[in-house]
Amino acid sequence: GMTMPKYTLLINGENFLVKMDGKVRRMGFYKSVRVKAGSPDEAETSAIEIVRNDQSLQLNLQNTPDDLPMLYVEEINRLGVLSHLRTPNGASWYEEQDIVLDNGAEGFEKKP
Repeated sequence: GMTMPKYTLLINGENFLVKMDGKVRRMGFYKSVRVKAGSPDEAETSAIEIVRNDQSLQLNLQNTPDDLPMLYVEEINRLGVLSHLRTPNGASWYEEQDIVLDNGAEGFEKKP
């Protein structure tokens, strides 16, 4: 029969409020995920699901229901038939900088 194509996806997590050194920081990460799927759309759905269920990415999360973490598919590539399907553990974290939007409002910073 037909073998299902394999894909590698780069997932970007944003707005993960993580407690580190007693301080809550707004973090993002990139994580590479490998899946078998019938189509690129299916691959995206599976990859997001895998990341969403990854407990290691949810340690010390401080988000509230009105300020949720977001997951995006940054990149998707089809893998060769012989490529392995192991998704590497972990993720590359970075601290999100507060950004000043063009209209003068500040992104991310909640003003009382």
